[in-house]
Amino acid sequence: MQLITEHAFTTDLWQNTFPELSVIMAEELITESQLFNSRFERDTIIWIICGIPNWQTLIKQASANHSKVIALTRYPKIEEFKQAFAAGASGYLEALATPETLKLAMQTVKSGGVWLPSPIVNQLIATGANLIPQQKEPDLSALTAKEKEVALAVATGESNREVALKMKISERTVKSHLTQVFNKLNLRDRMHLMLYIKGKP
Repeated sequence: MQLITEHAFTTDLWQNTFPELSVIMAEELITESQLFNSRFERDTIIWIICGIPNWQTLIKQASANHSKVIALTRYPKIEEFKQAFAAGASGYLEALATPETLKLAMQTVKSGGVWLPSPIVNQLIATGANLIPQQKEPDLSALTAKEKEVALAVATGESNREVALKMKISERTVKSHLTQVFNKLNLRDRMHLMLYIKGKP
């Protein structure tokens, strides 16, 4: 697990919360691709502070290295969130959140879920109609019983692992059901699914 930052004051909180964490100061990174990529661990969680030099490029590079990225911010902002997720982040939250929140966000993203702070979720729901394709609105009746159960669980923010445990099926089966849900409802991803279901009367 890695934290990329330029704010030394955050490191004590983070290293107390995650003793295994390695901290990289942003100015240490070199943008030449080979050296740049070599600093990232593979298949891990990488936390990146929004606003540091080249932060969106860092998210893209880390995501391309098969790692899950959580973007950290001082104050949640909808435009910054959109930039982070467009670059490949799977989570977005306050850099100085409580240790319990940081751990929960990590577990959620690690299990295939998405983590967002409540103010961002509320704004997305309020403007959800602008994010969902404006085509003939499909109905949940198009889904099988299992697909509907998976869709409703994912829409509450549950990870694939949590859904699999609750339904007593494999994570691969959950992913298969989700693929069918996205196709049948004409939605692109988990976030659109959440907005669609929460936006229904």
